Order: sequence, then C-alpha cells, then structure tokens
Amino acid sequence: LKTMKTIITLFVSCFFMLHVYAQPYQLSLLKDINPTGSSNAGGIIEMNGVYYFNAFTSDVGNELWRTDGTTAGTYLVKDINPGIANGSSGFYPVKMNNKIYFPATTALNGMELWSSDGTAPGTQMVADINPGATGSFILQMTVYNNRVYFVTDHPTYGSELWSSDGTAAGTQIVKDINPGIGSSGMSSTTLNIVNDKLVFTANDGTNGSRLWSSDGTTAGTKMISPTMNVYNIIGAGSTTMNNSIYFPGTSGGTQLWKSDGTEAGTVKVADIVSVTGGSGINIPVTVGNNIFFKVGTKELWKSDGTAAGTVLVKNMESVSNGGTFSPYYMFAYDNNTLMFTCNYKFSWE
Repeated sequence: LKTMKTIITLFVSCFFMLHVYAQPYQLSLLKDINPTGSSNAGGIIEMNGVYYFNAFTSDVGNELWRTDGTTAGTYLVKDINPGIANGSSGFYPVKMNNKIYFPATTALNGMELWSSDGTAPGTQMVADINPGATGSFILQMTVYNNRVYFVTDHPTYGSELWSSDGTAAGTQIVKDINPGIGSSGMSSTTLNIVNDKLVFTANDGTNGSRLWSSDGTTAGTKMISPTMNVYNIIGAGSTTMNNSIYFPGTSGGTQLWKSDGTEAGTVKVADIVSVTGGSGINIPVTVGNNIFFKVGTKELWKSDGTAAGTVLVKNMESVSNGGTFSPYYMFAYDNNTLMFTCNYKFSWE
C-alpha cells in the first residue's frame, strides 16, 4: 500500500522590522463608526491637533470625518454627497493654511477639488474645473510654495498639471505639457519636491515619458532631458533623500537612478544584480540616510546613494519559509526603523 500525505500550505502576511522597540501600548476602540459593518477608515491627516479621515457608514456612504481622540469628538464633518452615495472615497488629503484639501464627489459636479476647515459650513468645493457631473478626477496632490498642486482631467487640455491657492479664481493649469486634449500621462506620476522644484514624469506627445521639473510657472515647467528615458515616478516607485529623488531606470536591466532635478544631476546609482533572479525595483522608502527597496518578490535592498553602498540586505525567502514580500506596506517609523509586511508560509503534513 502506498501512504498518501496531504500537505497544507498557508501564507500569512506578517509585520517585520529592522529595529524593534518594546513599548507597552494599550489598544481600545475609540468609536464604532459603522455599527452594521466596517467603516474602512483611512486617508488620515492631522491638522491643529485634530485628525481627519474618510470613513463609511451605511446611512451616508464614504464621507469626511474628524476626531480629537475622544468618542464625543469623533464625528461626521459633512455629508458631501447627500444620502448613501460616496462623497470622499479615494481620500488622499493635503493641508495648507489651516485647511485640508481633498478630492470629493457630488452628483451635480462629479469629482472636484474641495477644502475643509473642519466644520460643515467650511467644507466646500474649491473650483468646478470640469463643469458637469463628469467631474475632473483629481490625483497626485501635494503642497508646494503655498499652493496645492495636482493632476486633473479637463476636456480642453486632457490630464495635466494644475495648481490652486484655495480659491476658484486661483485654480489654474500650470502648463499644457501635451498640447490639446492629449494627456501628458501624469495620472501615474507622483509630484516630488526636490531642490525647491517639483519633479515628475510626463509625456509631451513627442519625446515619450521623460523627467520634468516645475517651479510652478508655465515658463518654468521644463523637460529635464529629452533623451533620458525613465519609468514613471509612481507612488510605489520613487522616494527622496538628501535633495535627490530615487527611482528605477530603464536603460537596461534593473537599475537604481537618482536626480537632483537637473540633467547633469540625473545619474545611474547602481546596477542591481538579483540573487534570486528577480527584476524590478519597487516601494523605495527613505530611512535616515538610506533608501530601502524591494527587488523582485524576495529581496530587500538598501542604498546610500552610491554604487558601493547599494547592497542586498536580506533574501527574505530565507526568513519567510519560502514566502514572498507583500507588494504593499513598506514604510519608515521615526526615520530610523523600516517596517514592512512579508508573507510567511506555514506547512503541515
């Protein structure tokens, strides 16, 4: 007779840290926001000691909430899109001049740029960029030189870089990088501040995806190099350290590049030679004077910005029992600790 074995394998996502601090913390429920299910609270930002976030309830959908850390002080700011329809889903806020700015949706205006001072009357649409229910689809928001910069769609310009001073009159396109209704491909880029300029990737319709920089003016929004092809600087693909932005390059193989916002300062840091046959750089995170990033699905690397200082930290397959990195949740804590998830594989016979 042959003996048959059943092997059960379970992958569990676990948190790992490069440095661990043992501190006693007591966790407790602040408020049951949605008693009938999960509130999916997220997109948290602090302003003047109050935390603002997006949360779901069965009666008003996803909307803007606030908390001061007490049960009584945790409440809905405004039902932006009245009824159960979502008003503030896709909540990625920034703050400027005692207001938070975020994309919000209504049935009448679609998704547009909104602001809030934390009160219902002070939560209003900033500008109706694309009039009508279609909206303008706000993305990639950041604050630079006392203005909110973002990428948005417009029927005349396509998807381009815009900015706002918080007023309707002061909300305007920075530059139509790909002239006409053709989009510049900026919906997949992040706006990074490097040496007092915005650095991002864009496509002008002629040169392909290239690095660009902007001082916030039309004339000051320029291609860094027309010949240097780069990956889109996306949310999971770039980080800044010591006045440079780090990102994956495309001139052959797996490469780490950096740029200070100038053509001369845009250089290859190192060729990455994977020990597990992996390729691609993902989720770079700055921790102190190093950046950490994932190569393939199994390797954790770091770099101090030099070729010699770009090294493999750990083949995670050796500590995760054959599991792989999760493609999410890799972040710095207190600027001296890297935290990340890793799928751990358990097997039973």
